[in-house]
Amino acid sequence: MLADLRIDRSPWLPVQQLHDALWRCHRILVDLRLQTGRYSYEQAVRHLQQHVGFTRARAEADVNWYTAQPAVPMSYWLGRLENERLRQRLMIGRGWSLQRFNDWLLSFGTIPQGWIEKYGLD
Repeated sequence: MLADLRIDRSPWLPVQQLHDALWRCHRILVDLRLQTGRYSYEQAVRHLQQHVGFTRARAEADVNWYTAQPAVPMSYWLGRLENERLRQRLMIGRGWSLQRFNDWLLSFGTIPQGWIEKYGLD
């Protein structure tokens, strides 16, 4: 929203957004490789250090999370994609403002995305 409303006009914002996207992609790779046995714990930690620039402590914290809650990183990414698809559908397709979209989406709390679209529209 900071970018959409041009609240943050820093020239570094696009770089930060790209870094965050890179981190999320590597998060999914590491999670999947841990789940399928292609990575050991140590390989996963090194991957995040090498490809995302995390410190060892930060990489270990993330890998601990992935091993405790497998597939959560993927669900976060899928949720982000679904939010963007809905945003396009409602803001471009129906002419909703960004505030209306955000208020509408947040009003549902944490129910499944499919239910929001199925029962929250019309």
